[in-house]
Amino acid sequence: MKLKCRIVFILCSLLAMTASAHPHAIQADHKRQSENILKLFQPVTGQLGEGLVLEEWKFEGQAGQIISLVAEKVSGDLDVVLTLLNPNAEVIASNDNAAFETTDARLEAISLELDGLYTVRVYREGGGFGPTSGEYRLILLNGYSNRDADRRTSAVVNLPEGESLARESIKALPAEDFYLELVADLPDDVYTLEFRLREIPQNSRYWLFQLTSDGYWELNLLDGNSRELAGIESSDPLDLPLGERVEFSFWQEASTIFVAMNRLLVAQLDAPMDMLPVEAGEAAILLRADADHADNIVVTLREINLTSRFYTDDPAKLGAIGPNQPGDRIYAYQGTPQEIVDELRASDFIPTVEGGVQALAREAFIFTSDVGFSAYPMLGENLYQDYVLGFSAALLEGPEDTACGVIFRQQDGANFATMLFTPLGQAYFIHYQDGEAAPDGLAIESPAILPGLNQNNWFTIVANGEQGSLFVNGRLVGQIQLQPVAGTFAVHIVISTPQQAYCRLQNVWMWTLGR
Repeated sequence: MKLKCRIVFILCSLLAMTASAHPHAIQADHKRQSENILKLFQPVTGQLGEGLVLEEWKFEGQAGQIISLVAEKVSGDLDVVLTLLNPNAEVIASNDNAAFETTDARLEAISLELDGLYTVRVYREGGGFGPTSGEYRLILLNGYSNRDADRRTSAVVNLPEGESLARESIKALPAEDFYLELVADLPDDVYTLEFRLREIPQNSRYWLFQLTSDGYWELNLLDGNSRELAGIESSDPLDLPLGERVEFSFWQEASTIFVAMNRLLVAQLDAPMDMLPVEAGEAAILLRADADHADNIVVTLREINLTSRFYTDDPAKLGAIGPNQPGDRIYAYQGTPQEIVDELRASDFIPTVEGGVQALAREAFIFTSDVGFSAYPMLGENLYQDYVLGFSAALLEGPEDTACGVIFRQQDGANFATMLFTPLGQAYFIHYQDGEAAPDGLAIESPAILPGLNQNNWFTIVANGEQGSLFVNGRLVGQIQLQPVAGTFAVHIVISTPQQAYCRLQNVWMWTLGR
């Protein structure tokens, strides 16, 4: 049997709906350790397992400070989760997996809004329900979440008597956004400091921040011939604490460069995208003075740290995913039907009732070049209402916007429920009644989906009464309302261009809930 309807109707109704799953913080018994204090750029370690599923760490934060946190597995099979709480104990950020193919966690470029004591919760995914354990490493960073490999944290710029220029390279800056911080002891002399950022000798563009000893500054974008492309300067001098310690921070965010001193923003410069420095280069400090100065002028730099952006694209597109609460995760999602059902029962997601596997298919597939909606029956002609349906699926051939999946609870061509996914990471979970899509249908981009052609993803659909639930690779991504009626199953595909597309399902099984 082959069903067809207009592609315009199907795709428009699919794409018109958006929704998202809302992960919740996991509640679990844990041992609070008041001595767990985080300091910037100083990694700490901890251990999570059956005896201790959560640890808390604290750090003092300031309003306007930009921080990142990285938690990495050191040993075992630990799947670590990070949650950050502000001084009012409100959750402001959470992460489970930082990207595809990792169970490490990462929070990047979080702008703190309050002064006070912040809490970092590190726990294993699933809390008391989670099966993983091992040692982790946690680090608190200023700026972004990639720390540079160069661990040199100090430098000295010495301008000898009778000379007018001294230069010291301090870090190699990446091509992407960066955050550079350092502490300088400013001498009580007459001089000009220059910070050159992303400079490539005799080539390309770079940022230049100039600061005179009497407190005047300029921030410029220069080309390879030192011609100004964009710039801003002070109208009034800063009150510089000469002879004392001054903290400098420089960071780039997209097309804007920022400069802060002692944690206070001093300057920012926006530049047109086509003028931005786009190549990796060095960060250097130059010290200028008149050649007739009597003594050496020395600037000592300490606590030099550099971070760069990990997420060069939308984190969700790189696989970043938030944590699930217990019951919203199937750990054995690639296991046997019995293992998956037992796990759903243990978390009270489905009732403990009689039932069992009523249908199996080693493989189901559909291929077509017809624009629109095509479907082919699977798992026989018997009608079923309440069950758990599991399978793996991959689009082996076709345009990347091709949608591939299953139909379930189908009475006819106008009344059915459907689950589709695309190699671009989109998921659709919709119930149709009399040809109309229900308003609570899901059309989302989900980081739970592994993207790409020939990429297997594992799906579990729970149809129980009036509720349908969709798990993707073990994670609950959404729920919809269903009509509590029995129906048949089909494999199906939706394409928008007349090009051959091939969708394959494997390991298909259906476990009934009740007799």
